[in-house]
Amino acid sequence: MYFNFSCNYSTGQVSFQTLGGTFQVININPETRKFVIEVKAKDRCGAKNSKPKYLQLSPSSPFNAPDSCHGGMQSGNGNDVEFDWNSPPEPLCTSTIDCMDWPNSSCNATRDVKGRCHCNANYQWNGTTLACTQESRERKERSQALRMYDMERNVKNLIYSSEFKEDDKKGIGVPVFDLESILEATNYFSDENKLGEGGFGPVYKGKFPGGQEIAIKRLSSHSGQGLEEFKNEVVLIAKLQHRNLVRLLGYCIKGDEKILLYEYMPNKSLDTFIFDRTLCLSLDWEKRFGIILGVARGLLYLHQDSRLRIIHRDLKTSNILLDEEMNPKISDFGLARIVKGKETEANTKRIVGTYGYMSPEYALDGLFSVKSDVFSFGVIVLEIVSGKRNTGFYQSKEALNLLGYAWRLWNEEKALDLMDRTLVESCNRGEVLKCINVGFLCVQEDPSDRPNVSSVLSILTSEAATPLPNPKKPAFVAKKWISSRPSSSFDKPETSYSNNELTISTEPGR
Repeated sequence: MYFNFSCNYSTGQVSFQTLGGTFQVININPETRKFVIEVKAKDRCGAKNSKPKYLQLSPSSPFNAPDSCHGGMQSGNGNDVEFDWNSPPEPLCTSTIDCMDWPNSSCNATRDVKGRCHCNANYQWNGTTLACTQESRERKERSQALRMYDMERNVKNLIYSSEFKEDDKKGIGVPVFDLESILEATNYFSDENKLGEGGFGPVYKGKFPGGQEIAIKRLSSHSGQGLEEFKNEVVLIAKLQHRNLVRLLGYCIKGDEKILLYEYMPNKSLDTFIFDRTLCLSLDWEKRFGIILGVARGLLYLHQDSRLRIIHRDLKTSNILLDEEMNPKISDFGLARIVKGKETEANTKRIVGTYGYMSPEYALDGLFSVKSDVFSFGVIVLEIVSGKRNTGFYQSKEALNLLGYAWRLWNEEKALDLMDRTLVESCNRGEVLKCINVGFLCVQEDPSDRPNVSSVLSILTSEAATPLPNPKKPAFVAKKWISSRPSSSFDKPETSYSNNELTISTEPGR
């Protein structure tokens, strides 16, 4: 069954393959076991009683097509054709790793014969959820709202408990990898497989049997982060699914080793491109504007569209990964926090984050909210437009950071002078000015003056020539706080400073 479907993880688009070609899936209803494909104009029906190729399936297929395409629903773009399917059996496998996506199952393949991922003792295969489950029929039929409530409660309990117990692993919903397979995939964490290093620790590229490439993050013993941040990232990101959020594939805990496995992003992080005078040429204005929109959509999901309202707390260019098509994905949820229900803010005595991206109310008073994430987003927007870091390299006598430098240009009505010179030929002046204006609205000193992310997206995607609000003065970092350390090399990792309950990471100059 699974081979008929494919998913473009960059766009989130699911496709279905028949004998006549591949078609976009526009709706799936797992409860009724039905889905709808979109048929373009060139593939529309012919004769009244004919059965076109896109309705022809393999005899062994679990899918059932209508007798003719005229049974489908007409749409303006083509024919919407509805299929249904039989409950699928357990997935095929040749080795244990093939069953990693189906927890509580084991592969029964022999040396020369394929097997299936049969459920372990006390578990049964559920053809609707495609999982090995112990749930009773009554529990399965509970309302979606109750299941979401249970999930939210369990996630919070896992995050705030003081231990990571064996029973906790059962409720996370992502595979547990054994350390030996990770060591083999990374050639025992060899330097040649090292992709970089962050506050969490080093990140390696791993290659598993079958050629699957995975990014492997290994908690450093010298990291300021510990079990709490590790649990936080595993549990939260396992419950968050969006095309602009990085996907967690699994994790491993053995002894002192704490490891996270992610989808591999071949273009690494956004800061790798925009702050490098050669690589930045790969990002014309259209790509940069697309990245800004993608980050905004991911942030909107965290703040509003997800059942778990999440505040990221460490949004920055190095935590925005780029796939092969330069689509952005927000990563690193170790410092993220859940806020209750409709609440949008909270307070903490432990201040964590990255210098240059932290809002003033968070850095000074420990108050974090969706508006502190909005502040970080505003900094990122101005960095993407300018190709310059927020923190300290300017030759100005006033030693202003990017916000101060940009604000001076804004008041002098020279906002376009902020734009990266490499964008002169490709830029849309109206979009650039709109992004600069939005960036300033997001970094205003008073959190109540900053827009929420839904408003930001509405402004950025609107084609109406509506005047935007004039921003108030941004929250500057005082001159005495400007970093006086020299710029570090391109490959030097960011560092973290910890003083009691204040933890601030600094981004290196590149």
